[in-house]
Amino acid sequence: MEKDVKKIGWLLLLGQLFFQSAVFVTAFIGIITDVGSRATIIGSCIGSLLANVVIFGIFYLKRRKEFARTCVTKVDLKVILGGFAVTVMWNLVISAIDTATSNKLSVPSDGEVIPVGFGLFFIAVMPAVMEEFAFRKVIFGLTKKKGFWPASLLSSVCFGLMHQNFLQGIFAFGMGMIFCYIYEKTGRIWVTMLLHFANNALSVLLPHLPVYGGYGRLIETGLGIVSAVILAMLIIKNRKRLPRIPIPKEWFINVPMVLYTVICVGMAVWVFVLGVNV
Repeated sequence: MEKDVKKIGWLLLLGQLFFQSAVFVTAFIGIITDVGSRATIIGSCIGSLLANVVIFGIFYLKRRKEFARTCVTKVDLKVILGGFAVTVMWNLVISAIDTATSNKLSVPSDGEVIPVGFGLFFIAVMPAVMEEFAFRKVIFGLTKKKGFWPASLLSSVCFGLMHQNFLQGIFAFGMGMIFCYIYEKTGRIWVTMLLHFANNALSVLLPHLPVYGGYGRLIETGLGIVSAVILAMLIIKNRKRLPRIPIPKEWFINVPMVLYTVICVGMAVWVFVLGVNV
């Protein structure tokens, strides 16, 4: 299994090469053509397509018989709805933190409101399909033979790092853990793809609501504070049930994983310090 994790690390590094190249090229095109952030979003999707679908797709096709299978006879709606509710609350908590820090930890924005159709396809549909396939279907699916918690931790840490932004990374890590649980309980990747789409679609649609311009951030902050209290109460109430996750150190302390971490954290620092949105 340690060899498999190292292979995953090398694939993540190769994916970063494709991803960053696509983002920088399209960002440059966006600057010279004055099309705003839409060029960077398209570049992110192209890079993500190459990284998550092409690279991990080839890996999956070669190794699909080795993936652990979850035998589920029916889809548990309680798990799905409950998991999505926790995801939305976690999103609101992160939004409240973003507001409390005066948006200093968020991804820099040029103020452009993305058209609904464009945003739903490039920000909601494509990332949901590509990222769920790579991080839940492939990475979690292969490593969960060593246990649900170590596999979900590995997948979610890599998923969080991939976002290369401090707040987005924290949110993505939490969402990744929740989606690994939902995928484990349902055995159907389309479920987490649909939930991922719904989460991203909210961020696309909210700026287009009339109330958002004047009171949107205030409402999100209030809901975020309430969500933080609810989540804290749930954790305290169920603290005795919380698992002690065995962390295989060799899964994280190896050459490709360390390099992947350094690159992703380095990009996050670059965005934070220089205010560069790529």
